[in-house]
Amino acid sequence: MNELENLTFQPKILSNQNRDPNVRYEDILIAKGLRTKMNKQMMIIEDDKKRMSEYTFKPKISKKSEQMVLNKSKSNEGNLTYSKSSLGAQSKCDSLYNDAKQRKENLKQLEIKY
Repeated sequence: MNELENLTFQPKILSNQNRDPNVRYEDILIAKGLRTKMNKQMMIIEDDKKRMSEYTFKPKISKKSEQMVLNKSKSNEGNLTYSKSSLGAQSKCDSLYNDAKQRKENLKQLEIKY
């Protein structure tokens, strides 16, 4: 008993008096998880903006090239999504993968015909 008398830690016990009886603990935890996830995404976006602000080179893309990219996106049946502001696909890896996949399918169709 002598050891227990020297302990100074006293846990804080929360009462349920302030808790809304219609709200489940699971809902509170899910909401907290969603807030955490959103905060994490916002931090990632802010970090990307900071890194991108360091780059000063912005290529000028001709109207003809822009039209070619838009035509290509239409011919791929929506597999790639392009926008005028960033003439890239979801990511370079995705666009290269989808392009290679489409070329492979086209080659198979040509082989079947001949």
